[in-house]
Amino acid sequence: MAYLRRRSGSKYWFAQWNDPVSGKKITRSTKVEAKGGNRRKAQDIADEFEEETKKVRTEIQVRKVLNDLHTRITGNNVVVKTVREVFDEWIDNQSGGISRNSLLAYRGSY
Repeated sequence: MAYLRRRSGSKYWFAQWNDPVSGKKITRSTKVEAKGGNRRKAQDIADEFEEETKKVRTEIQVRKVLNDLHTRITGNNVVVKTVREVFDEWIDNQSGGISRNSLLAYRGSY
């Protein structure tokens, strides 16, 4: 569970929680002033930070599981390409069909 702490020299509450994968502590400002009635609000924000960290890990886990299943079924890994890789392939496929100036303009656009 996320918890709150104060840092000397700061007027804000800071959330702190453990990364579920690495085990390292994560500290992040809640941007909520450390005044009397604000603690509950700051704790809610801290809990949201922690939940978001877990969701990111869940997405990574889902991707790994799906890749593993795909590999077991087809014998091939899932190929994940960056936008740059897809764009480069598209430009290479266009080489014979568009002018040299258009190719240069496309390559210069990213």
